[in-house]
Amino acid sequence: MSEKLTHYQNSILQLKQITNPSSSFIEERLKEIESITGVQSVTEDNDPNKN
Repeated sequence: MSEKLTHYQNSILQLKQITNPSSSFIEERLKEIESITGVQSVTEDNDPNKN
């Protein structure tokens, strides 16, 4: 029973990462890609495209 509860709790965490990931989660994953040299979030105050 304990093992099934652990699997259930892990599946909830995984679902949250897929359906509503935090910006820090996305940035950390992008930093793992060798060809990406820098990561910076776009916000209302920080928009390099001026949109």
